[in-house]
Amino acid sequence: MNFYQENLEINISISIASSVTAYSRILMAKYKNTNRYKLHYTDTDSLYLSFYNIIKQKLFEASYVDPLELGYLKIENPKQDGKYIPYERFYFLAPKFYVGILNNKIDFSKTKIRGLQKKFRDIITEDKIKSLLDWDHFPIKIETLKWFKNLEK
Repeated sequence: MNFYQENLEINISISIASSVTAYSRILMAKYKNTNRYKLHYTDTDSLYLSFYNIIKQKLFEASYVDPLELGYLKIENPKQDGKYIPYERFYFLAPKFYVGILNNKIDFSKTKIRGLQKKFRDIITEDKIKSLLDWDHFPIKIETLKWFKNLEK
């Protein structure tokens, strides 16, 4: 089967996408190279931080957080009574693979497991995620169906 097509028209710009990603990495570097907080995970558009004290957190928020201003950060934690709810635990296992625990349950609004389809979420538990942190763990096997688009049609 031949997966390569000579005159395939795709409406994307690789150069623009690459430039945006590269620029994002440059901007995120200023958040990575500091000792004002503990950086747990970062992607091109997100940071997962914990602060050493409330004063450092307030200073960070005053300088870098504004959900309405372009170029500033926004806090994604859920709110209750106008205050952000901290996650009890977060597991960062690999790029595009992290799990947040809120109220002793997996919060799938802030969990990303690359390749896991939504219908298989009920199979994932915190104990299974923790087992992946052990050196001699057994893999979690989830049988899924994949489909491929026929580009000839």
